Amino acid sequence: MPDHPVRGACRRRSSYTRTRSRTTSDRRTTRRRSLRYAWNAPTDQDGRSRGSDFTAVGRSTIRRTDAVAVPVQIRRATERDVDALEQFERAAFVSYYSRHRFSKREFAYYVKSGVTDTYVAIKHGRVLGYVLGSQRRGSHRHVGRLLSIAVASTDRAHGIGTRLLRRFLRAARERGCRRVYLEVALPNVTAINLFIANGFKRVRQLPRYYTSRVHALRMRVVL
Repeated sequence: MPDHPVRGACRRRSSYTRTRSRTTSDRRTTRRRSLRYAWNAPTDQDGRSRGSDFTAVGRSTIRRTDAVAVPVQIRRATERDVDALEQFERAAFVSYYSRHRFSKREFAYYVKSGVTDTYVAIKHGRVLGYVLGSQRRGSHRHVGRLLSIAVASTDRAHGIGTRLLRRFLRAARERGCRRVYLEVALPNVTAINLFIANGFKRVRQLPRYYTSRVHALRMRVVL
């Protein structure tokens, strides 16, 4: 959402986790940034797994997170969250994801944009994770895009990622979106299982999407 995406894909040994694209004039600079996820096993620069931070992987992990009640607030992000989001971003996205980090300026744009939804998970005033996605414009306004989702590694396995994902999907449905797309690194099996558990289907593979050796999987959910 999210080592960590979310901002959908595989990261290395960061103490955080997470997933993400953008809009028209920014499309070129953000195309490869889409969806990085924080729920992946730590990997090296080529996306090879170094082992999982999870005690369980796949559906068993997801079922356990859904069952635990966590005193965490999920709310819409505001301009006052921008600094904290930028700091979270730097810690969450390392290895080949580091080149796709959102900047403070981009977060400021997203939280104010009329076609994006950004939600943060907050506990004791600290950002534990976030989800960010957009709605396309014009004749494609029924299509949404999950751009990034991330959860701090110290706060995984408590259902925070699932809650963030479902909150974004509900917001997309309320906007009139009928489908939501995302991209996730193929080595990020845990994130892929999370998305499958929430209705996403595989669409196709995207060779060399993140690096020359790290491919992506495009996924879609019908709302």
